[in-house]
Amino acid sequence: MSKIDFANIDRDISVDVQRILEQAFTDGIDCDVPIAYGNKIKLETATGSYVEIHVDASGSLVLPEGTTKTYNDNISLYFGSSSDVGMVWDGTNFTLLPAADDTLFQIGNGVLDFDVQIFGATADDYVYFDASGNEFAFGQDDHGIDVIFYGATSGVLMKWDQANDEFDITATVEMQTDNAIQFRDEAIKIYSDADGSLSLVSDNKIYLNGRPWFKDPNTETLADDKTLVITDKFIHFLDPGGAGRNVVLPAEVSSAGLIFLIVNTADEAEDLTIQNDAAGTVATVAQNESAFVVCDGVTWKPLVGANT
Repeated sequence: MSKIDFANIDRDISVDVQRILEQAFTDGIDCDVPIAYGNKIKLETATGSYVEIHVDASGSLVLPEGTTKTYNDNISLYFGSSSDVGMVWDGTNFTLLPAADDTLFQIGNGVLDFDVQIFGATADDYVYFDASGNEFAFGQDDHGIDVIFYGATSGVLMKWDQANDEFDITATVEMQTDNAIQFRDEAIKIYSDADGSLSLVSDNKIYLNGRPWFKDPNTETLADDKTLVITDKFIHFLDPGGAGRNVVLPAEVSSAGLIFLIVNTADEAEDLTIQNDAAGTVATVAQNESAFVVCDGVTWKPLVGANT
C-alpha cells in the first residue's frame, strides 16, 4: 500500500490538504502524522468550530472532551486481540457476549470495588449492593420489592411479599444444624428430637391459639365465684377462700378442644362447683381433689380424681 508521509511535505508549499485526506481515505493510502510535525488532526463541526484528535505520549488516542460515539443498531463492538468479548444493541436488547464459554465477568478486584444499583420501574424500586458493607438491599426502608427464590419443581418457591410484609414459603423448611427454629433468643425454640417428636422450649409460657398451656399455672385464693375465658391458663390451683365457690367455664360453642385442669387447694372442706355458662353443674371438686374438663364444642366433660 502506498503512503503519504506528512513529514515530507514542504510546509511552505501550498497543498490541497482536503484532496490528500480524501485520497487517503478512498484509495487506502497510509497517512503518517509524526509527532515532530504536530500530531493533531482538526475536524470542522457543523457550527464552524473545530475538534482535535491526537495521540498522546503513551500512544493512546485522545478524543475531545464531551465526544459522543454513536453506533447504529446491530453494530458490534469487540474487545481483545481475538474479538474475545463483544457487545451489541439490536434496537431492543443490549447483549454482552464472550467468544468462549465460562468467561469471567469481573467487577472490582478485591481491593477496588463498585457499589451496584439496578433500578426498576421507579426511583424507589431498586436492588443495591453496598460493597464496603457487604450488603444487598432489595428496595429501601418503607418501600420494598418482592423477592422470589424458585425451586426445581413448579410452584415450589420462597417469596418475600413486600406489600403484605410477609415471607411466603410453598416448600419444606428443613433445619440442617440443630433442627431448630429459634425466636428472638435461645430461650424460645421449636425443634425436632432424634426420635422425630416435636419439642417446644421456652423459659416462659407457651401459648396455643393465644392461650398459655405450659409454665406459670394460675394459683389463686378466691373471694368470689370465678369465670374462666378461653385464653385463661391451662392449670388452676384454686383455694375457695373460706366458702364453696363456683368456677364457670367458657361457652361451649367457642371452646371446642379446650382443656382445663382445676385443683382444689382448700385448707378445709370447701367445694369448687364447676359449671357451664348456663349454670349447669359439670363437676364438683372437693378439698384436695382435681378435675380435668374438656369440651367437644357442645358440652363440657369432666374427669375428677383425688390428690394423693
